[in-house]
Amino acid sequence: TIKVAVLCAGITKIYECKNNPAPSYRINVTGMGNLITKLLQQGVFVIYLSTNQVFDGSSPYPLLYDPVSPVNEYGKQKVEIEQQLQNWGKNFAIVRLTKVLGGEFPLFVDWVNTLKKGEVIRPFSNMVMAPVPLSSVISVLRLIIDRRSEGIFHLSGSHDIPYPEVAKIGARMLGLNTGLIHPIVATEAGYEEYIPPHTTLDTECLRESFGIEIPEVTWTIEKAFTEPPKLLGN
Repeated sequence: TIKVAVLCAGITKIYECKNNPAPSYRINVTGMGNLITKLLQQGVFVIYLSTNQVFDGSSPYPLLYDPVSPVNEYGKQKVEIEQQLQNWGKNFAIVRLTKVLGGEFPLFVDWVNTLKKGEVIRPFSNMVMAPVPLSSVISVLRLIIDRRSEGIFHLSGSHDIPYPEVAKIGARMLGLNTGLIHPIVATEAGYEEYIPPHTTLDTECLRESFGIEIPEVTWTIEKAFTEPPKLLGN
């Protein structure tokens, strides 16, 4: 008998949802919605992993019940499922996440490999992240499962760090040449998607409910470059 379901499947790449709105909607909304309905009808406690993309990022640290304001297809699809759960009214938890780092992060691997060749990297100067380690996500999910804690929860790094600074942290940790880091604005590389100026979420409820503190973002970034297994709790 299933007692708890943690729902983390779906199409999660922003550009895939934008370029394939109908197929991604079938998976992320229609399919997920049908699954959630069946689980709730059977009395299963549902934990749904959502995203900071339900907000437009115009302001830092949105609160749990601030009005949602998605600006991309991925965020809009997440909002639909969040609303379905809230309309049901009980026996669910929504966990909104910022950037989760667990194991090797492909972008960081590419940066490191390029710098090791003595070549320039061009991180976007107008893109930021507030990363959390996967181990923290797992810890929170375990507590929600054990306590059957209902409602909305936020997991976020304490503050945003621009991508060029992320690259510099990694380069310094690995003894690579930070002079090869040449920031550019995303549009210079042909990236036309909306970029939120802020990605953080308010996490006060996390501290109040579980007494959990998310590791400092610099620590998370350093480990992502030097000891990725640490982000898994290993």
